[in-house]
Amino acid sequence: MTISSRQLRLAYLAPEVLKQLTCGREATAVSLYDLCFLAGDAWLEQEQRVFD
Repeated sequence: MTISSRQLRLAYLAPEVLKQLTCGREATAVSLYDLCFLAGDAWLEQEQRVFD
């Protein structure tokens, strides 16, 4: 997966996931690499997999 394709996939992350990751004060154990693959999931599923 190239850098540009990873960046494009990140555009499909759920708004709540982006908000929590950028504005939240808690550190998460999810990597940027993992987020690229989560981007294809439904938004509710993304939230559950990242924050549960």
